[in-house]
Amino acid sequence: MIDLEKFMQANDLVRKVSIKMNCRASISIIYENEGNFQCFEFKRDDFLPQYFNLIDLLLIYLDELITPPALYKQSQLVFYYDCDSDNPIRSLKITHIEWNKTKQYYEYNFHFPENKLFKNEGELIDNQLEYWQKIKINTLVEG
Repeated sequence: MIDLEKFMQANDLVRKVSIKMNCRASISIIYENEGNFQCFEFKRDDFLPQYFNLIDLLLIYLDELITPPALYKQSQLVFYYDCDSDNPIRSLKITHIEWNKTKQYYEYNFHFPENKLFKNEGELIDNQLEYWQKIKINTLVEG
């Protein structure tokens, strides 16, 4: 028996894949000659068809297609700004990467959002200078 709720979820993901990849995409159910379920077929007009025996595997695959790649990799050294520290430029090694579906960004080491991490100290410093420059301009305009 096919889980209709999961099949509808797969259809929604196919729509998102189609939009993200600017292509036509579809899923269908393939049956054997006797009418017994055989597999799910996923088609894109820019790719060969793919087949899945389980709806859960299809859902995982579709979800991966619409999830952007992580900016940082496992074991990579990154930098962040810690305003509560005497030495505000801090570094950490990435040990955990997780896509936050609700917030639509990656979190690293269980709580660092991707937009608060930097590849090197120079990027972090440039970002902080830009931030402080905006505050200075806003203060001058308001004052």
